[in-house]
Amino acid sequence: MENQEYNTQERTRSYAEKPENNLVWGILCTVLCCLPFGIVSIVSATRVDSLWAMGAYDQAIAEAAKAKKWAMWGAIGGVIASILIIIFYVILFLISYHQY
Repeated sequence: MENQEYNTQERTRSYAEKPENNLVWGILCTVLCCLPFGIVSIVSATRVDSLWAMGAYDQAIAEAAKAKKWAMWGAIGGVIASILIIIFYVILFLISYHQY
């Protein structure tokens, strides 16, 4: 019985802080960068608090990491897409400018 109590206390001690759910990053990614990746990030971020409250600590930590990963990839994809669009418009401008 003591061993079981120790394991419960040890598990509680290692999960003392709830992870950041990264919801803000998911919303910013959705609005500013990449809608599909942002939505996946928001869904994962909203699951963090409920999983933590149910005591599924490992799953809550995994969902927080997943939300951060999707938001980061969405931001990187948005920046790359923006750069490619700018390059495309510059090339179109140069082509149309040199024709006249």
